Amino acid sequence: MELVINIAVWTIDFQVRSEAQEHSRLYFQGDPASWDFHAQLEPDEGSGTRTEGLIFRTGKPGRDRITTIVEAKSGHADKLTLELDTL
Repeated sequence: MELVINIAVWTIDFQVRSEAQEHSRLYFQGDPASWDFHAQLEPDEGSGTRTEGLIFRTGKPGRDRITTIVEAKSGHADKLTLELDTL
């Protein structure tokens, strides 16, 4: 995840949280249920890339979903959903 650039003339605070729908097949390396971080972007700056390991448990095929919510301190939020087919 990378918050590329803040084009505003003021600082913006973001909270980013990703959650895996099904924890028995798909989970995050650090905390199985979710991954989150806080970023404070100054004008004309980005957050840099943030990563977390995602582990797939084999043997139980199905469809999984990761939902990520990017929320600004101002209250505006965007939701991204990634669906994955596991084998």
